[in-house]
Amino acid sequence: MTTFASSFRLIEGDRSVVPVIGSWDAFYIKHLASDEMFFNSYDFLAVLDEDGTKTDWLVSVAPATSHMVIFETTAWYIVKMLGLPVPDAGIMLLSRSQLKTAIPHLKWGDTGLWPCFARRDYDYAPARVSFTDALTLLATEENRAEALIKAVPGIWHYASSLLKPDVAEVFMGMLARVAGVDPELVKKPAKPTAPEPKKATRLRRQQTASSVPATL
Repeated sequence: MTTFASSFRLIEGDRSVVPVIGSWDAFYIKHLASDEMFFNSYDFLAVLDEDGTKTDWLVSVAPATSHMVIFETTAWYIVKMLGLPVPDAGIMLLSRSQLKTAIPHLKWGDTGLWPCFARRDYDYAPARVSFTDALTLLATEENRAEALIKAVPGIWHYASSLLKPDVAEVFMGMLARVAGVDPELVKKPAKPTAPEPKKATRLRRQQTASSVPATL
């Protein structure tokens, strides 16, 4: 199975990201059990400046941002481990003022830094695969079991920060059922193998429901 060299990382963007004003749009995805479309995120373009090197990113944020971010993160890992192309991506921490610049009509409360999902944006970038589309792939691809097991360390690394422990366990169990693998194989690894962020910034969960959303 071929996997592409794209990387996933934590990006502390509160001082290095400039949102592109007027670029926001709402992104909807299809419900698994019907053709009904439901809200996934607000997306906007942003420029990341790292030591003078500027790159374009598509950033996603939502009111229940912790759930949305882990869904997008999971989709990225599943697609990559299935051997399909994905762009560089990561969890981007942005300030309330940056989000207000990007999407001025929304109220962002008093949270210091918001976790957002960000993917590199460039000509001929791999097509975006939504969480529900990733679940469909996980249920149908021949190498689905192997792909999920390879994706588990990366997913757990971020799920343990973004979701409450019991919610994270239910979420991982759901992925196991979709892929048809033993739930024991997707339990939290004793030692995370995903790369640690350069700085010890802990992702802060947003106040969301204590159970996995019904949209699953």
